[in-house]
Amino acid sequence: MSEVVIDPQEYYVWLACENGWNRAVGFKAKIAGIDCSVVMVPIDPIEIVFSDLNSGSRILSLPISILDMIMCDTKEKMLVLMKENAGLAAKKIEYSGIDLVREESRKAKGSFEKKFGPMPDFEKTSVY
Repeated sequence: MSEVVIDPQEYYVWLACENGWNRAVGFKAKIAGIDCSVVMVPIDPIEIVFSDLNSGSRILSLPISILDMIMCDTKEKMLVLMKENAGLAAKKIEYSGIDLVREESRKAKGSFEKKFGPMPDFEKTSVY
């Protein structure tokens, strides 16, 4: 299995959505050799979304239970849950083909930049 590395620093990451670039709080990660953002989406269905860091395009999402979400009451617990799911994501990415995922993300980046303009810069989140 590929190595999974998740940066524990929270970031505002950008996701490509139908209405443009949407900012979300998440983490940067390297999964199966691909730079990703990892974001928990707490709406039904609750899921962890893995997106290409360079294009903002969704690579895949994995559903989680409401109990899993509720149990993530600290950043450390959230990172454990994300790392567990990132291991599953790595297997799915490898099964699909890493080169295919990279090529699809490259195509998506061109399309999104043409449609929405360049992706904004990432920012570290701050605690006030």
